[in-house]
Amino acid sequence: MEKLALLQFANKKGLPLGSYEQAAWAFKIALTFNINKAETYMQIGKIYNEVNDGDNAIMYARLAYLLFKKNKKDPK
Repeated sequence: MEKLALLQFANKKGLPLGSYEQAAWAFKIALTFNINKAETYMQIGKIYNEVNDGDNAIMYARLAYLLFKKNKKDPK
């Protein structure tokens, strides 16, 4: 049910279903539920890397690294 609500919300924003933009939007919504989830920042960084947005890819990768470090986990 929650996944369907997120997809409907993203679709209202004019994002094509299954697009990188929609995926990034969904992960950003997920961050609103848990801002300390390093893996989510890493996924957003990977999405930005796929669409050749290096500045945002690096920013999200750095945020993920800082959270991995804070949580005493190794970034992969």
